[in-house]
Amino acid sequence: VPEGAATVTTGTPLAELFTPFATSDQPLVVTDASGAPVGVIDRERLFTALAEEPRVAPPAGARNGNEVSAHA
Repeated sequence: VPEGAATVTTGTPLAELFTPFATSDQPLVVTDASGAPVGVIDRERLFTALAEEPRVAPPAGARNGNEVSAHA
C-alpha cells in the first residue's frame, strides 16, 4: 500500500467512496478483512461502477404506478 493512500475494505458501500476521492487524487486501495490489499479503485472505475449499478426492485406488493385495480 503506497504511503498516504486511503484504504477501504471490500465491504465498503459504493456511496462511501466519494469522501476519500474528494480529499485526494490518489486511487483507493481495497483491503480484505486482514488488511491485505486486494485491489485498487480509481475515479474512472468508480463512475463506471455507478453507471453499472443495478436498480433495486421495489418491495413485494409495492405499486409501480402503472397498475390498475378494480374492485367488484
